Amino acid sequence: VRELEFHGVTTRDDAKLLEAQLHTMISDPETAAWFDGSCRVVNERNIMPGNGQKMKRPDRIMFNGREIIVIDYKSGQKESKYLTQVRNYMNALHQCFPDRHIKGFIWYTRNNERICV
Repeated sequence: VRELEFHGVTTRDDAKLLEAQLHTMISDPETAAWFDGSCRVVNERNIMPGNGQKMKRPDRIMFNGREIIVIDYKSGQKESKYLTQVRNYMNALHQCFPDRHIKGFIWYTRNNERICV
């Protein structure tokens, strides 16, 4: 947010509002553990599923013990293709980590809505 403000993309007042919104989003009891440092996080990393499939690149992957959580952030309207996209990420992760429990979410950031896939 500070970088956006520094580069003139947003005003100081809008930056304060954005920071407050982000704080609300990551403080939610459902998501707080995703941002508290307890998970190993990789952002924007390729997954190579094998079998000649295309590489996948989810926004965020979190490793927490035997569980892997994948999140794709969206700022626009809901579309069914996003469900397919996250399912593909989950399937690719399952190929790489068959012994782990994999969860997937689409996070619509404008209205702070999360869809469990």
